[in-house]
Amino acid sequence: MRAAATVVTFAAIACGSPPIEPVGDAAPHDDRMGVLAFGGDVFLARFAHTRVDQDGYGKPLVSVADVFDEADLGLVNLEAVVSSRGRATPKQGERNSYLFRGRPDLVRVLTEAGVDVITGGNNHSGDYGGEAIAEQMQILTRAGIGYVGIGEDRHDAARYRLFEAGDVVVALLGADTTTPEFAAGDGAGTLFLDEGDPDHFVSVVADEAARAREYADVVLFTAHWGPNLAPRPTEARRELAAGLIRDAGVDGILGHSAHAVQGMEIIDGRPVIYDGGNLMLDYDGDGWTHKSALFRLELSPRGVEAVEPIPIRLHHTRTERADGETTDELLNRFVELSQEFDPRFTLIDGAVLLDPPWEHPPPPARPSQVGPPPFQAVPEKGEIEPASVVDAPPSDLLEIGHRFSSGATLIGARPLPQSARRGHGFFVTTYWKTDQPIDESYLMTVRLRPDGEDGPVWANSDTYRDHHPGDWSYPTTLWEPGEIIEDRYFVRGHGDAAATSHELSIGLSSQGEVPLGDVVITD
Repeated sequence: MRAAATVVTFAAIACGSPPIEPVGDAAPHDDRMGVLAFGGDVFLARFAHTRVDQDGYGKPLVSVADVFDEADLGLVNLEAVVSSRGRATPKQGERNSYLFRGRPDLVRVLTEAGVDVITGGNNHSGDYGGEAIAEQMQILTRAGIGYVGIGEDRHDAARYRLFEAGDVVVALLGADTTTPEFAAGDGAGTLFLDEGDPDHFVSVVADEAARAREYADVVLFTAHWGPNLAPRPTEARRELAAGLIRDAGVDGILGHSAHAVQGMEIIDGRPVIYDGGNLMLDYDGDGWTHKSALFRLELSPRGVEAVEPIPIRLHHTRTERADGETTDELLNRFVELSQEFDPRFTLIDGAVLLDPPWEHPPPPARPSQVGPPPFQAVPEKGEIEPASVVDAPPSDLLEIGHRFSSGATLIGARPLPQSARRGHGFFVTTYWKTDQPIDESYLMTVRLRPDGEDGPVWANSDTYRDHHPGDWSYPTTLWEPGEIIEDRYFVRGHGDAAATSHELSIGLSSQGEVPLGDVVITD
């Protein structure tokens, strides 16, 4: 940790505002310190399953686990729901939703990396409904991982949680600003706050931050805000951030949502990391989605004393420390974007050094219980039976009865939609069983071929149409003879599809395909 003598004052940086002087007497000497590691979006879904099945749960984040291990507290945004329950539902206003759910055992990726707490306040926690969120909270609790931004009802979702970072008691609050239909009400969901109503937004956070001050030295707010790939925050979001710092009284803001690191603004000596980028993805790339950072925050009872961005490079379900060239590229971009807020922004020994004002007295009470729940167990693969195991096929089943050489039988399918608009997704629901144990984990393959030669074949490389059965929840190696497995899978639409009839087929990898029928793609 850096000595206090190296601190550089940034209190004057904030939308051109003058510095705010500390209130009351000078801060008493207090050398308590702690470290929080903050990572952006973690995709525990889709091909994360195949990675952990092949290489183990530690593989995806092993190269950055030391950052969390050396920190006192590790926080990430879990950009999925870890659950075996629920039913996928496209989000309102989206024609081609991404729907992310991970098997319960994937929570081991987080425990092996040293993550202590996740924020679930985002636009994917509710992809499979409140039932999945409720189960996820149970799974996290048993795994010894805390959570913010979600809860069993709205009150619980808005509630602060207390953690320890070294000798510093930290209160974390989380919220989503992107997906109102996931908001908790009487049942499980996210804390949704509307950026279009900043006064209410700030008021909600202020009320909870004030309650947290009864126990916490430092209060941090983590927010899922802004559109994908936006390089910088809007002016309205900057004004909201200033309100959260000045009026709600939080000591820092940790943002995510854009899937790309944005700049950092210092408002009255307190940091706003507008977007932490990505921490784990399940596809390859070379752009800013795959060049990101972990953030190491040094804390004291005054607030955040320093922020160190640690460049990382993301690959297909594998994250590692960035090399020299990528490190320089990421840090230069981070500084340049941050200097748009104030040209004096700089890194000293690789970190932003802050001078947080001592504006609040020490908390009047020390909490009796702080930190993540005690570890109990992480679900084993297949321990929790998924909702995809059903009692019987539906009454409208179109019978097929095709047996693959592995022993898996495609019993039938529900009627396909007669038509779908170009670029719009739709569900394909099939029913399966096996008459013998299956030793190999087969991927289900969905493919659409247009009549004639016009337009692309909807192959697996374009929008992830390979998947484990049960919409990723129930690999064939877990199937029990006699069970009936429902695979309800959302096929994302192809933007360049020909406006013609398409034959849709489904199969198992290396086992062949079976035609299910035709879907007419329209303009």
